Amino acid sequence: DGLESFVRKYSEIPLISEGTENACGVAFNIPKDIPLTEEPLPQALNCILTTSQTRFLVNSSYSRSGYLNIRLIEGEFLELNKYLQKCKDENKPWNIPDYNKELPSSPLWNVVREGLEYFKIPPQYVINIAPIKINVCYTSVVVRELRLDLPEEPNENCYENQNKKYKIVLVCLMGDAAMDVHFWSGRGMNTGMKSAIALARNIVRSCLSKSSSGEILLSTRCPYLHFLDYEGFMARLRARELQGRSLDVLIVPIDDCVIKAYFHTYLTQAHGGYVRKLIEKLKRTRDALEKLP
Repeated sequence: DGLESFVRKYSEIPLISEGTENACGVAFNIPKDIPLTEEPLPQALNCILTTSQTRFLVNSSYSRSGYLNIRLIEGEFLELNKYLQKCKDENKPWNIPDYNKELPSSPLWNVVREGLEYFKIPPQYVINIAPIKINVCYTSVVVRELRLDLPEEPNENCYENQNKKYKIVLVCLMGDAAMDVHFWSGRGMNTGMKSAIALARNIVRSCLSKSSSGEILLSTRCPYLHFLDYEGFMARLRARELQGRSLDVLIVPIDDCVIKAYFHTYLTQAHGGYVRKLIEKLKRTRDALEKLP
């Protein structure tokens, strides 16, 4: 049930945070009947443009709609929240043309505009913008036994202790409830799917059996020890996704690079050097992706 999991909180399983980062999501929806000059880039080119730098990321199933995600430094993040709160207080919609008109020299607006231009997304097709607080975190355990007191008459799955009836149930966490990864690595949905498949397989192994006649029997008692395989799988998945991907992005903040970029904004020579470096990265990324099977 997501990062703010009620089940996890009820089970008193704490979250361990590795660090936070700021970003924003710029939603866009490009219609079909538009001039050729406003057509979106193909997904293959979007992939190369995204992989070659760590400031902008396009997240979309196809090129016409999706999100342009932008990593922000603290000052940019606070400015975005302040502006959106102002729009909310004045009960007026947010849109890029008004933002450009009111704050033409805003560093935040320059970043949004550069990101849209980088991926050739026309500003008039932006429909929303939202701040994103990224919290790379995880739980140390994903399976826990809970004891539930029951007022009803005991049955085969209930226990009695000093005239108190209770039932032991298992809580299993998966997806964002168990581990929230940095979306820049592009592994959030994959992580949730992998944990769901692993839990399903563990349930089949632990709770299903065949009788001598070939009939499939379902066991209603699944003790904690039967789910140690799932605990082990999630520990390995956590090590790979957090240590191997998310933390690689988190431990290399963009703050220093952004401050340098602000300083060199009006220096044509420095701008040209950055452009040449980006083109070289794009070529290396293209060549690397071409070699993939």
